[in-house]
Amino acid sequence: MSIPPIPTSPVEPLSPVVQVSDLPSSSKTPKDQLESQSSSESWLEWIFRKFQHVLDFIISLFCKEKVKDLPHLPSLEEDLLSNIGRGEEERVDQLLKEPLNINFQNKKGITPLMMAITYTPALALKILDLAGCDVNVQDNNGETALMKIAAKGLSELRYQQEVVNTDNEKEITKQVIKLILKSAKVELQDKSGKTALHWAVLGKNEAAINALCDAQIDLEVKDKKGETALMIAFAQGSIDIVSLLRQRGASLEPIKNAPDEFFNWPGMFQTSTGQTLQSLAEVQQLNEISDILQDNTKYRK
Repeated sequence: MSIPPIPTSPVEPLSPVVQVSDLPSSSKTPKDQLESQSSSESWLEWIFRKFQHVLDFIISLFCKEKVKDLPHLPSLEEDLLSNIGRGEEERVDQLLKEPLNINFQNKKGITPLMMAITYTPALALKILDLAGCDVNVQDNNGETALMKIAAKGLSELRYQQEVVNTDNEKEITKQVIKLILKSAKVELQDKSGKTALHWAVLGKNEAAINALCDAQIDLEVKDKKGETALMIAFAQGSIDIVSLLRQRGASLEPIKNAPDEFFNWPGMFQTSTGQTLQSLAEVQQLNEISDILQDNTKYRK
């Protein structure tokens, strides 16, 4: 029997065995991945590493909560406001030398200048001397520093504090108004529509009224109730303010055209001195005022 010839063509080599570790990670099963991981580290090391990750996460959350609970440290500006309110002049002088925002506003929109005007006018002079002090900043009610200094007579009512208006304080107030008026926008109105002149009348601050009139403030601006500064003075029975505004050129037309309800203001019937507004007008020979009151059918003596 003859032997068949051996083929001369080369035999193709067998394909090498593909290992699981050579597969792309996307083709590995979770079990395969664990087995691969276990080859480089022990199961104990793997568990410890995972536990460490969880522990780090818990600690990070705990630390964030603790940071929230930490007491708030006041900024230089907040420290300045609080010290102005307490009248700590020495500390205020130190803070004013620091690089701070002199127009900083707290949650109510109050600036250091406004705070000084309210509590310690002498400090307002120092703040006004600083470069960058903006006197036209408005608080949350739309009030400016000028409005607050104009209403200085209302301090004890609006801020529940005892105010001693000494001659020295009155002189300082005049100086503050004079400095503010150098760069103030006197036409600004607050959210109720009042200008600094309205507030000066409400505060019965004659010095502020004269200063504002010298600054050519519009005497006929009406607030959101439709009242001019003269109407407010008229309504609260401030005959001296009425006379002053008339001398400065305030018009009586808004009062002449006012609705009957306007003349039902208690201050018109009797002032703090026990006199009626009409009797005061007659004494000062303000015939126009007296005639308006007498002609109005709603007015009572």
